[in-house]
Amino acid sequence: EDGDRMFEAQMATGDTFELPVSATEPRINTGRPDAFAITIDGRNVPKLSEEPVTMGDTPISAAALLARKPT
Repeated sequence: EDGDRMFEAQMATGDTFELPVSATEPRINTGRPDAFAITIDGRNVPKLSEEPVTMGDTPISAAALLARKPT
């Protein structure tokens, strides 16, 4: 909430960002959660959304992502 921004940019197809293991309670704000392919240790996890919707302050720690149910 009051932490530092780790990444702020418009990503293009093929761009990647690796969240540091040291990140404490990481969150994402995006308007295209459907465009992300997310992996944890090489394992695919369910998408944040199947549609282009605005998401704000959404937890993206490994535990939060692995707890998501496929849509």
